[in-house]
Amino acid sequence: MILSGLSWKHSWATCLLMRACRYDLVAFTGDLFAARVDSAEDLELELLWLKIITEKLGARTRMALGTGVGDEQVLARSDFDAMSQPDWRTLVPEVAVRDGMNQVVAGQKGRILVSVFGSRLRFGENKCARLMQWREAQRIVQMYKMPWIVLHPQGPYGTAITQSFNPHHEEYEWDGCTELVGEIEKYQPDFFVGGYPHHTPFEGGHWNDRIGKTLVLNPGCRPVGDFPCHIELDLGRNRARWRVSGMEESVVSLSGEESTSSETTQSAQP
Repeated sequence: MILSGLSWKHSWATCLLMRACRYDLVAFTGDLFAARVDSAEDLELELLWLKIITEKLGARTRMALGTGVGDEQVLARSDFDAMSQPDWRTLVPEVAVRDGMNQVVAGQKGRILVSVFGSRLRFGENKCARLMQWREAQRIVQMYKMPWIVLHPQGPYGTAITQSFNPHHEEYEWDGCTELVGEIEKYQPDFFVGGYPHHTPFEGGHWNDRIGKTLVLNPGCRPVGDFPCHIELDLGRNRARWRVSGMEESVVSLSGEESTSSETTQSAQP
């Protein structure tokens, strides 16, 4: 289960609590809380929900947490300094794959390597560490022959997952990181998930695209409905399914063919 730029909504907590244990991996990237946190009390409440969800995951479900830029700004605010543990990564170390980590996650259908790049790496503040993480992940994949998913707070510039329509200029524009395009082309992970821009799948872009053999994904964020936008990556069925509350599901095979889901004739349900 892949989510990006979640901008946490209280009513989604129950949905995530019920659904998360169905998956081998629950992966977040991009801003998790930023748009919803105005005080230390807000942040403390969101962290409590995240801790509850994490504790209920069970033995077979792992979590991956990538830090968005907005979240870094929230955690750095001076009025939050009094909190003893403001960073959710310190609350769930035993189950979470976190910023700067490459870790193998074992599921019912086999193993997958999960690489999480955080927002500090996005700005290139430690390019050596970034390069070492890419190379280490590539070495693991080549040695053990397993699929590889990369989580990043931003998407690659010039792709459908970072494209949107600007009504003021009446033309399409791209957000995203130009550096990522070259990195994806060079290392070719099987899956890449970008957490920004959050609005792209709904404003002229798309939730999936390809760079070489890499399937690049962006679930987007739509702060309405009973459950958050997410992508179900099913290696057993060889498909990725985009699910948005109130909209018909969209499915793409991992080999590249896309269609509307034939499993439901109604709007997607949680």
